[in-house]
This record gives sequence, structure tokens and C-alpha cells, in this order.
Amino acid sequence: GWQNSYFLVDGDNEGNPFPNDTSFVHLPVYCIENYFLCPDLVAQTTGKTVEQVRELIVSTVKEQRTAIFRKNKFFEFLVDGLMADHMTYDRLSKLDVSIILDSFIEKLGMSRAEYIERYLLHARSNGKLEVLFPASLLHPIQAFYQYSASEL
Repeated sequence: GWQNSYFLVDGDNEGNPFPNDTSFVHLPVYCIENYFLCPDLVAQTTGKTVEQVRELIVSTVKEQRTAIFRKNKFFEFLVDGLMADHMTYDRLSKLDVSIILDSFIEKLGMSRAEYIERYLLHARSNGKLEVLFPASLLHPIQAFYQYSASEL
């Protein structure tokens, strides 16, 4: 019953537990939400500058510091030294963005659904979907939609 199924495995800064199984899509970032917080793409989507977006991210991280560090309170002091230019997509890819994404979106004055829709539409219209998302994630989705369309 699972032969045509795919399973998404968050990166969680860990290795791939299923390296040879193509039905398990292992993300190279911490979690799926990381793909929705690329500062350059957020800036283009919202009309803000990259600097403004990065400042919003820093503000959100500082507000969510307790949730981010949970049991590792020792490292919480590092948040005080965060600066906007530290908030690159590469660095953010190692952070559990699921903790901060909703608060960040709220700061933009959007609902999660509106934000994700606008973000994905902008990424697709500018040819950035294939740059932002790994092929191992896009190919099963594209195959599904091609298969579904041919069934109509």
C-alpha cells in the first residue's frame, strides 16, 4: 500500500537515515519551513529590502529565544550579538525555522496561507523554485501533478 508514497524527513542537522531509499526525501535544511525564509526571496515577495527582512528575522529570533534554545540555555546569550547581516539563507538553514516562521509572518501582516502562496508564486514566476527547493522534493510533486493532469 506504500509503493507510490514519498516520505519527507527533516534534516534536523543530522545525516540521512535512509541514504539509498528514494521514497524518503531527506531535506538538506533543518526543516521544511526553512525553504520559506530565504531573505532575498522574502524581500522580493514583500517589497521590503533585504536588510529590513533580516532585521525582522533577528527581532523574531530574539523574541523566540526561549523556544529556540529549550534545554540549551547556555547558548542563549549568543542571540544578544545577532546582527541583520548574520541572517543569510545558509545560516538560517541550520535553525529550526518552524519555531519562528509564524511570528515572522505575523510581523509582515500576513496570514501563513497568504504568505506561502505569495512566496511560492513569486519563486515560480522568477524561476527560483528549482534553485530554492531540492530536486528530490520537487520531482515527486511534479510527477504527481503530471500524472494527475493526464488522468483528467
